[in-house]
Amino acid sequence: GAQSTAIGAVANAIGDYATAVGTQTTAGGTSSVAVGGPVDLIPGLGFFVNTEATGEASAAFGSGAQATGDYSVANGTLAAAEGIESTAVGYFSYAPGDGATALGAETWASGELSTAVGFYSTALGDNSVALGANSTATRDNTVSVGDVGSERQITNVAAGTEGTDAVNLDQLNAVAEVAEGTALNFQASGGEGSNVGAYVEGEYNVAAGNAANAIGTGATALGSGATSVADNATAVGVNAVAAADSATAVGGSLYVEDEDGNVLLDGTTEASEVGASAFGAGATATAAYSTALGAGASAEGLQATAVGYSASAAADGGTASGSFSEASGTLSSAFGYGATAAGDYGTALGAVANASGAGAVAVGEYATATGAESVAVGGTTFFGLIQAEASGEGASSFGAGAWALGDYATALGWNSWADAVSSTAIGESAIAEAANSVALGASSYADRDNTVSVGDVGSERQITNVAAGTEGTDAVNLDQLNAVAEVADNTSKYFQASGSEASDAGAYVEGDDALAAGEASNAIGTGASALGAGANAVADGATAVGYNAVASGQNSAAFGQNAQAT
Repeated sequence: GAQSTAIGAVANAIGDYATAVGTQTTAGGTSSVAVGGPVDLIPGLGFFVNTEATGEASAAFGSGAQATGDYSVANGTLAAAEGIESTAVGYFSYAPGDGATALGAETWASGELSTAVGFYSTALGDNSVALGANSTATRDNTVSVGDVGSERQITNVAAGTEGTDAVNLDQLNAVAEVAEGTALNFQASGGEGSNVGAYVEGEYNVAAGNAANAIGTGATALGSGATSVADNATAVGVNAVAAADSATAVGGSLYVEDEDGNVLLDGTTEASEVGASAFGAGATATAAYSTALGAGASAEGLQATAVGYSASAAADGGTASGSFSEASGTLSSAFGYGATAAGDYGTALGAVANASGAGAVAVGEYATATGAESVAVGGTTFFGLIQAEASGEGASSFGAGAWALGDYATALGWNSWADAVSSTAIGESAIAEAANSVALGASSYADRDNTVSVGDVGSERQITNVAAGTEGTDAVNLDQLNAVAEVADNTSKYFQASGSEASDAGAYVEGDDALAAGEASNAIGTGASALGAGANAVADGATAVGYNAVASGQNSAAFGQNAQAT
C-alpha cells in the first residue's frame, strides 16, 4: 500500500500507510499495524496462525494476533479483535462484538459494547461487563463479577441514593432489621474526614467508591474518585476518568519522584475522547479511538496507540510500543525501549532507534535515520559508541556502525562510510568521501569525485574476469594491453630515438601529411618532414634530415648536421 512498511520474512503491508513487522505478518487495512509472527494454535499439530491487522486503522501485536474489525486492537498471543472499535488484550482474548473490550488471558467479549476484564471472563450481553477471572455476563447492560457457583463479593461500595443504585450491607441490614453486630460483607472508605458517597445519574449506571460518579447511560465508575461522565463510559481505579462516549479508563493514580524529590510523573488514568481506552496507572488516551496501555502511557493522536511504561503516541495514527517509546510523527511507528519515530510516516524498530526524517526507517539498537526517506539498518559498534546512521536525504546505511551522511548516499557493511552526495561504500570499513564515488570492498577508499576504488594505497586489488572493452570508456583487460604491447615491441625493433638527459621536449607536427622524429624535432607545413634531434622543416614540402638541420623554404631540403636550406 501507499507509504506502507513491511519488515520481516514474508511480511505484507497491503493497506495504505500500513505497517507489518515480523515473519508472515499482514497489515491489510488502511493505517493498520501488525507486529508479531506465526504461532501453532495447538502446539504440535502444525496449525499456524499468523499476525494480521485487516481492519481499517486496526492494530495487532503478538504472535497470531488478529485485528479484523475497523479501528480494532488485538494485543497478545492469539488475541482476536473482530468487532468494530473492539479491543482484545491478553493471550487468546477474543472481542467479536462492536466496541467490545476483552482484557486478560482467554477473555471473551461478544456483546456490543461489552467489557470482559480478567482471566477467562466472558461478556455475552450487549453493553455488559464481566469483571474478574472466570466472570460471566450473559445479560444486556449488566455488570458481572463472577459466575453461577463462583460469585464474588463487591467491596467498598458506597450507600446507594437513587433507585437504581447498588446498596451496601448496611442498607440491607437496616431494611431487614438485622441484629447489630452482623458481619459486614461490603465496605468502602474515603479520605480522612470525607463522607462523600458514590453518585449516579442516568440509566444502567454503576458507581462504587468514595466520591465515585457515573453520569450518563451505561456509565461505570469503580474506585474512589472514579468518574464516568458519558454514555457507556467505564472508569475503574482511584481517580480514573472516562469522559467521552464508550471511553474506558482502567488504572489508578501514578506519582513518581526522582532521588532528589523532583516530581517526574503525577497523573490519573484518563480516557477523554470517544472510543478512547486507557489501561494502567496514570495512562491517558486523549484523542478519539486512541489507546494507551501501560503505566504513564499517553495516546494523544487520533487512533494513536501507546503500549508500555511512559510510551507516547502524540500524532494521529501513531504507534509507540515499548517503555519510553515515542511516535510523534503522523502515522509513525516506534517499537522498542526508547525508540523514537518523529518524522511523518517514519518507522523506528529497536532499542533507542530513531527515525526523525519524513518517511525514514531505522532498524536496530540505536539505529538513526534523520534524512527524509532515509534508511538505517544495523546495530552499534565499538561497545555501543557508533550506531548505524543515515542522515542524508534518501540515504541508506546497512550494517552495524554504517554511516550514510550525504544525500542519496549508500553505506553497506560493518563500519562503512558514505560521506558525499550519491557516494557508495560497500564492504567492512569501506569509505567513499567524494561525490558520486564508489568504494568497493573491505577497507577500500574513494576520495575523488566520479571514481570507483577497489582498494587503498598499499592495499590495492586486482579486478578479475573483465570482458574486453568495446567502447571508448570501457575498461580494458590484460589480454588487450598485451596485444598493444606486442605491437609496440615489434615497432621498437625497427625504430628507436633518444633525447638528451636533461630534456623532455618531444617531436611536433602541424599540417597535413607532416612527419617529425627526434627530440625537439618540428615539421610545420603540408607534407613537411623533420628527421633528427632538433631538425626543423617549417614550410610546405620542406625536408630536414640530421641533427639541428633546418629546411625553411617551400619544397627545400637540408641533409646533414646543422644543414640549412632556405
